[in-house]
Amino acid sequence: RLMGVIAAEGEGGPFSAGAELTAADLFLVPQMNVARRFRVDVTPFARCLAAEAAALATTHAAAALPENQPGAPKG
Repeated sequence: RLMGVIAAEGEGGPFSAGAELTAADLFLVPQMNVARRFRVDVTPFARCLAAEAAALATTHAAAALPENQPGAPKG
């Protein structure tokens, strides 16, 4: 549902809610990760994909990914 809301809104700017990284982006990134894990086709959600890419370009969102956590399995 969150992905649909973000896709429909398009506030302008690269992130979910405009030109700055917000909590919405930090919540979106893991949702996109889980969607892919369950083989959901996320290609119809271009706005979400763009917001995710913008968020992952920041150190905050990239550091929060599960694979970047201490003790995460390698490879």
